[in-house]
Amino acid sequence: MLRYPRNHGKGRAHARRHLVLKVKEPIAAEYGLLRDDRILFCFLHLAANAELALVLKDLTAVAFETVEEEGQLPILAPMSEIAGRLAVQIGSVLLHTPGWRGLLLGGLPATERGHVVVLGAAMSDVVPSARPRKWSHR
Repeated sequence: MLRYPRNHGKGRAHARRHLVLKVKEPIAAEYGLLRDDRILFCFLHLAANAELALVLKDLTAVAFETVEEEGQLPILAPMSEIAGRLAVQIGSVLLHTPGWRGLLLGGLPATERGHVVVLGAAMSDVVPSARPRKWSHR
């Protein structure tokens, strides 16, 4: 959600800004606050949100995920690394959440062992700590 200074209403604070800076993409409740004389700078994920793409068609918007410097993606790369590291933790939590399988990834002598598939490990060639150390090929 867009944040506003304590003493200003949404319209007044937004009207005085030339740059709207967010981390997440705007939500539907904020679409009316976006104007063509302002620049929006945030993660946009437009491929996953066709409605937002239509809202932004006449606006100037810069997506964090497209910012390049010397062939690198200085905003997207660290965020992707964080997301990749969190994916294992989130997956583990979901495996122990009621309604899921309750599977122990390492397995036990009398139980089925978990299987992990890694998709999109693009950072593994750049960040040595992202490379798997010991993986079973099962």
